[in-house]
Amino acid sequence: DEMEMLKNRYNIDFFIFHDETFTANRSRTLNMCQEIIDRHLEVDWYCFTRADTLDEELIAQMSKAGCVKVSVGVESGSQQMLDSAKKNTELEGIQKVYHCLNHYGIETRGSFILGLPNGLREWPSVDDVAESGKADEDDSHAHAPREFGIRNSEFGIGV
Repeated sequence: DEMEMLKNRYNIDFFIFHDETFTANRSRTLNMCQEIIDRHLEVDWYCFTRADTLDEELIAQMSKAGCVKVSVGVESGSQQMLDSAKKNTELEGIQKVYHCLNHYGIETRGSFILGLPNGLREWPSVDDVAESGKADEDDSHAHAPREFGIRNSEFGIGV
């Protein structure tokens, strides 16, 4: 209802959903897309999410509903780094999602974390994953020396 009101009252036709993992609730995302389609809102929108919450069916529906850009939390271009940071994600899966997003005409943005433990040694792999996944742009975020309660010593970091 809010999107429709903003579109009709203020002619707003572009929305950014600042939800860290917008597609985490698959049914909510599919329902929202169907509402946009059914109401003929003709809006464009952009969201942030993780590759492991996307599949071709969802991407196709998002595209049909006006999604023009997705920022994917890649975090690192190194499988070893993803594993050591306990990200539970596979680079191959991220690359497949990039290709699928590109196939449906959705612009991609890769979001990387700089400063993951041992990350400096893995820095060139960020470019490798962005290139192989064909991300249209990338973005980097600094990492604090302590992650989600994990002791720095577990990663060999002295503070």
